[in-house]
Amino acid sequence: MGPYLIVFAGAGSDGMLRYGLNGLSLRLFGPDLSIGTPIINVLGSFLMSLLGGWFLLRSGSSPGWRLFLTTGGLDGVTTFSTFSLEAALH
Repeated sequence: MGPYLIVFAGAGSDGMLRYGLNGLSLRLFGPDLSIGTPIINVLGSFLMSLLGGWFLLRSGSSPGWRLFLTTGGLDGVTTFSTFSLEAALH
């Protein structure tokens, strides 16, 4: 599978996760407290830092999995985590 399809699959699956977490946040906290997006952004940034570090340490890891989990996956949850990873790596 080409890299574009890998990123597409990761973004789609984790975009659905974000949608579900936002819905859960609305049910738990109500519409007056918009806390879902900040929680998702912090969680996504934390997971991106863990995965980014893990992929840096494991230089022989699959580029497909890296694309699926980071660029596609966590970027589907939050674009802020991608910004954080790029800032840390460059």
